[in-house]
Amino acid sequence: MGKKLKLQEITDLCNCSTSQIQHDFVQVLGMSPLAYQAKLRVQYAKDKLRAGQSLVSIAMDCGFSEQSGLSRFFKKHTDMTLLAYQSKGDRMDWA
Repeated sequence: MGKKLKLQEITDLCNCSTSQIQHDFVQVLGMSPLAYQAKLRVQYAKDKLRAGQSLVSIAMDCGFSEQSGLSRFFKKHTDMTLLAYQSKGDRMDWA
């Protein structure tokens, strides 16, 4: 999970153009490759928060060099802080 996959790596693997990959992502998943990768990182962080993993460990697993980077990223994509999300416990709809 920690490695950010670059669009060029995907195009090289698929032997397709960048524009074709971007078009296909939107057609199939309804979002750009970058948005999809962000969604996966947020979901991974949510899963690890529910499992009680430490914030520093989650940040490293998600490819951030510091917890603050994950905190900003998570807040931007969920409108919640890591601690607020983690403190909700079983009362939260985890979808």
